[in-house]
Amino acid sequence: MKLILFCVSIGLSLLLQPISVHAACNEVTAVRNANQGFDANAVCNGIVTQLTPALGLTKDQVSKMTSVVLSFLQSKSQILPLLQKDKSAYDKKFDVISGNLKTKLNGILLQSQMNTFLSLKPSTNTPNNILSHLFY
Repeated sequence: MKLILFCVSIGLSLLLQPISVHAACNEVTAVRNANQGFDANAVCNGIVTQLTPALGLTKDQVSKMTSVVLSFLQSKSQILPLLQKDKSAYDKKFDVISGNLKTKLNGILLQSQMNTFLSLKPSTNTPNNILSHLFY
């Protein structure tokens, strides 16, 4: 009986170890991104690549979307250090640049596309979901 309990406890510790390592990596990545910003061009390309088929964007919309998203990401990159120092200041500034993004997107997207875009918002800020950059 003791041997079974010992084996189960070893198995559980091995099973849970990757989860804690993954969580730690996500935390380190979030802190690094907040301190150093991120590559706005690479993130923009990833976002537009994902949104193009999801929203059925035309070539003209892709061009405009790329410009607007890149501008948003560059602005966001400027305020990321506040996330660690003063979250309330970050939230206020993020609300302003996020509002500007939505206003500009309303001029590019059809209403049905905008509704689809808003429905793509991740429920939480997930580092492996590139669209999180637009919403958090």
